[in-house]
Amino acid sequence: TKPVKKHSDVFLIDHAMTFNYTNIFPTLEGNPQLVERLESMLKYSKLLDIPGIEQPRPSFKEALEKIKPGDTVVELDEYDIEDITTLPIPKEVEEISLWGNKISDLEAFVKHIETFQNLRAIWVNDNPIEVQCINIDEVLQKMIPKLEIVN
Repeated sequence: TKPVKKHSDVFLIDHAMTFNYTNIFPTLEGNPQLVERLESMLKYSKLLDIPGIEQPRPSFKEALEKIKPGDTVVELDEYDIEDITTLPIPKEVEEISLWGNKISDLEAFVKHIETFQNLRAIWVNDNPIEVQCINIDEVLQKMIPKLEIVN
């Protein structure tokens, strides 16, 4: 090993598991801690884009109807949302994806998001507020201590 210089690139690789592909199911069935670890690693991931399998996209109304009290994940990507203050987002939410909308009122957005103190991940890329506040990640992370991912 050699010392790492300040501000140099560091790449971390986590080999979550090593297995013989013919034994994957017995390996997972016999190791609930490994399954829990893999689920934890993937909990913030989007739906996988699997070639040949299309995921039907619900209408905006259907997407809102699917949100239930106590939900910890809310995904409302690309629905042309301008104002989030009227959305039925549960206070317990831990993950909100608002990617590709039209949210432009930065002050109202920040004030409303601050009410979700359990929030761990938020996606707001491709919204006008992203351009208005280039350090939105720092602003939100100061307001919500549990916040780990801002994109």
